[in-house]
Amino acid sequence: MPAPSEIAPSATTTPSGTSEAPVSLPDLRQYPDPLRRLSAKEYQSSVQDVLGGAPDEISLPADETVGAFTSNSLTPVSTLHIDNYDLAATRIAETANLGQLIPCTLAAASDACVQSFINTLGARLYRRPLSADEIAGLVAVQKLGSEGTSFETGLRLALKAMLSSPDFLYLVEAAEPGSPTHLSAHSLGARLSYFLWGSTPDPELSALADSGGLLDPATWTQQLERLQQSPRAKAQIERFHVEWLGLRRFADLDKDLARFPAFTPALQSAMQHETASFSNFVIQESDAKLSTLLSAPFSVVEEPLLQVYGLANSPNRDAELPLALNPVQR
Repeated sequence: MPAPSEIAPSATTTPSGTSEAPVSLPDLRQYPDPLRRLSAKEYQSSVQDVLGGAPDEISLPADETVGAFTSNSLTPVSTLHIDNYDLAATRIAETANLGQLIPCTLAAASDACVQSFINTLGARLYRRPLSADEIAGLVAVQKLGSEGTSFETGLRLALKAMLSSPDFLYLVEAAEPGSPTHLSAHSLGARLSYFLWGSTPDPELSALADSGGLLDPATWTQQLERLQQSPRAKAQIERFHVEWLGLRRFADLDKDLARFPAFTPALQSAMQHETASFSNFVIQESDAKLSTLLSAPFSVVEEPLLQVYGLANSPNRDAELPLALNPVQR
């Protein structure tokens, strides 16, 4: 076979060599989805993005799968689920850096400070503005928590209440007022963000939802492209393909080393990493076509896999760049 060489990011291929017609985007505003709980990864990423950090020692309920994919939409919530979420919310609220989250000092307690704290964090955690009743309820929680203790203790109890709310734990999609088959701006923002980043909408996306500008097709298309092109989309793209292709099973794959001596932990890791990195390259760096994903004569190969493919390693090769393979064999 020809000597391997790195290929340019613009390289594309189709099975027939013919060009493909451009694909029109669907109207992403249509049809609210059924309720589903955040996955453990989505929960942790959301807390990290909103609070600026999250403790490592939190135990969340195990995720369920629907087909190949993580999707907490079928299994009823049990007492164990509730206990785990309660413990996680307690741990996060106890360790949150309130000094970075409130618009005042802890020594300068005021009703305005509490209102701002609840409005700002609540909108990020719930992925939409809070209603007057929700704000009043959380203010009452803060006051209750501060009785006989401190202003700070009350704030932490209000934060725990927000983290324990179904509006945080579930992705709640609402319809646009007057149009029951179309998502509201905030629901659309959350759908885009969790699909491409696996986390809560960032300030730019939230601001567009607040103004209603996100409902403009040109605007949400631009935001979809912004999120997809961000480095944050890399892990989400890889996670999708790992689940789709069942590659999570690699972690538990066990072979008889007497018969398969080359199947080392390094090779096992490289096999999973290859598909994740290759799919990410196709979508973010190449043409993002299914035909390329299924039939491209190149891959992103780490050193342990080179021998399997009959390729020689080069000391100057970048393992993150695609490597040309024999198209006859591919």
